[in-house]
Amino acid sequence: MNPDKRKGLEVYVDADFSGNWCKEDSSDADTAQSRNSYIIKYQNCPIVWKSQLQGEIALSSTESEYTGLSYALREAIPIMELLNELYEYGFIEDLATPRIYCEVFEDNTGA
Repeated sequence: MNPDKRKGLEVYVDADFSGNWCKEDSSDADTAQSRNSYIIKYQNCPIVWKSQLQGEIALSSTESEYTGLSYALREAIPIMELLNELYEYGFIEDLATPRIYCEVFEDNTGA
């Protein structure tokens, strides 16, 4: 994949609200957990991606998506700071914008 220098940091997040919950086997607490995944791209090249069960039980799909956003942004914010420092010290020269920015894409209206 070729870098697209017009794009900055992009974060794509999605969550599945208790997607494995099985009514017949409700004795297994792990099936009530939501799963979230995210991918972080810089200049259209993936640099971080992850899919994991959430550590807490979400009570709604909005809460599950919001928790997924939190996990993703905990990873993205330090990357933004690192890129800003690289830019300030001259390691990144040809940015379309003077500062690193981040766009987050989420598919849940409530979140």
